[in-house]
Amino acid sequence: MNTMVSSPAWLLVGYCILALLAALAGGVLPTLFKLTHTRLQMAISFVAGLMFGQALPDLLPHAIGQIHSVSSANSWLLGCFLPMFFLQRFLPFHHYDVAEGSPEEPSGHTDLLAERSARGLTWISVAVGLS
Repeated sequence: MNTMVSSPAWLLVGYCILALLAALAGGVLPTLFKLTHTRLQMAISFVAGLMFGQALPDLLPHAIGQIHSVSSANSWLLGCFLPMFFLQRFLPFHHYDVAEGSPEEPSGHTDLLAERSARGLTWISVAVGLS
């Protein structure tokens, strides 16, 4: 019985069930409290930090093994992370809310911040951000 439970197939099934339950719990979580703009931004920041924190300990040893230098791998990490952070922080991005006092469109729809940001977004900022 012990060998059946520890077989790779049963472990895979168990992990898939745990992943399904975690995904369902994550889907139900926003219904338990009112999501304000601040709470949504905090949740997104937490998830991004969690993902970064999980990926970094896995990827950094591989980078050190390829470059054969801890300080050089850390320099590359910092040199790539900081420009991406500043690009995402200071370049135009999509807003998912309506500004207070936003003028009504002639069609009766409100002028969303995302639409105004998209109008001002040029190809050069998209190219720099993606690169």
